[in-house]
Amino acid sequence: MEEGKIDINKIHVLLYSKLEKRDKIEKDPFKVVTKCCGSGGEANETAELSGEIDKLKQENIDIVKDYHKISVKLSNVEQEKIAVEQELEQTKNMVKLKQEEVSVLQTKNDEVIKDIQSKIEMINVIRQESSAHQINRIRLEDDLKRLNIENHRIMDEYAKLEQELRVTKELYSKIQTNPSITQQPQGNNSSTQSYLSNTNTSSSQVNGMNLSANKLPTECKRQVTGHSSDILCFRYNSNGTVLASASADKTVKLWDVSTGKIKSSVGGVLQSFTHLSFSPMGDMLLATSNDSTAKVWYLANSRLRHSLTGHNGKVTCGEFYDTDKIMTGSHDRTLKTWDVNKGYCLKTTVCFSSCNCMMMGGMGNLVLTGHCDNTIRFWDVRSKECIDINKSIHTSSVSDIINVLDGRYFVSIGKDNIIQYVDGVDRKVISSFSHPDFTVTSSSRICCSPDGKYIIAGSSNGEVFCWDTQSKKLETVLKPKLTQPTKAGCYAVSWNPVQSQIVSGHANKIVIWEN
Repeated sequence: MEEGKIDINKIHVLLYSKLEKRDKIEKDPFKVVTKCCGSGGEANETAELSGEIDKLKQENIDIVKDYHKISVKLSNVEQEKIAVEQELEQTKNMVKLKQEEVSVLQTKNDEVIKDIQSKIEMINVIRQESSAHQINRIRLEDDLKRLNIENHRIMDEYAKLEQELRVTKELYSKIQTNPSITQQPQGNNSSTQSYLSNTNTSSSQVNGMNLSANKLPTECKRQVTGHSSDILCFRYNSNGTVLASASADKTVKLWDVSTGKIKSSVGGVLQSFTHLSFSPMGDMLLATSNDSTAKVWYLANSRLRHSLTGHNGKVTCGEFYDTDKIMTGSHDRTLKTWDVNKGYCLKTTVCFSSCNCMMMGGMGNLVLTGHCDNTIRFWDVRSKECIDINKSIHTSSVSDIINVLDGRYFVSIGKDNIIQYVDGVDRKVISSFSHPDFTVTSSSRICCSPDGKYIIAGSSNGEVFCWDTQSKKLETVLKPKLTQPTKAGCYAVSWNPVQSQIVSGHANKIVIWEN
């Protein structure tokens, strides 16, 4: 490339001057020599002139070489100039093409923007329609819940009528076997009427929860060896005819409440069962386990329907909700929602603390969970989002939460050895219950009478404490006289929803309390 500007004219002037001098000497060298010899230093000056001639010849050769080099450089510069001009022209053409492409892309961009705007408008319309569908879905879900409640009421009425029919059939069979009953005098007729009246009254008392079912039972009627290890949980079905018990011996047993006999026994886990729940229709049983699984069985034939796997820690609690969903809580700090029909996980919700217990139902569409970080969390059952975290109810790990009066209130128990009766609406503690001899563990369970008047909880010393929520005082302490005394605590209790009956677990013994 060009290192500096070359003055061609100067080079030409210098070259021409040298050439003229050379030509002058070469044209008449003797004249110059003669002129020099006339001054007396002929030989020396001749030699000097010959040397100068040689020098000028060499300079001439050098000048020719320099001229050639400069000509080559000039030629190269010209070629580079042409190349640069060509490159510049190509660049101009490329810029022109790019400008045309930019113009085309700009046009396409404008079209895309218009298309996006139209799609945004369409999305807004779809969102509005989705919101309307969501409202309709919520309305339908509420209707379904009401229908389920009505169905339960009808089923209860059906059970009541079935029992009355059974009593009537028994009376009819007695009349058939002893026809003299229909021919007895008036006194005997009133006796028969009295019998019928007593029978009907008894039947209504069995089915009327608000009458006899709320009376506190205090007499130890029976003791049954139910399991081979500690009993950790009890659960009655909705009509109080079946009792389920879960144990550390890795089995769940179903008991006929009227006869006290085992209906069936199920298992299939590697560690202890922790919690039990009946389906709203009463046709399935859910049991959670420390082996990170939950099991669902059909009650009719005790056949396993689903084994729910997915948790990475102990599954401590689980509940049915709606008619086809289950929610479970675990020590892996997650809640999982399951599809009952298909048996797979619908959603996993992180709750940031190990979950010990769960309360489903009541208070609209809320789920309550108790955790090892002393908190009770409130969840929206539809979105599975946490809407509140209460840190003021307990000062230690929360062991159990139960529903009272259809969710208007709830009762919780914690390892701080305190039972809290809480307003479910403003979430404030109404009353607290404790006793110096009352201590609990992280797996302790509590129960209430159907009307919420009494709270029942087992203690680590094996006694059953009963508090009155109206007087806010300890009503009584049930101390079972076991046939085989044990120092094991009482971790599980449950109240029959349709009659005055409590069950409590003492080691592997089931104690039935009645009046």
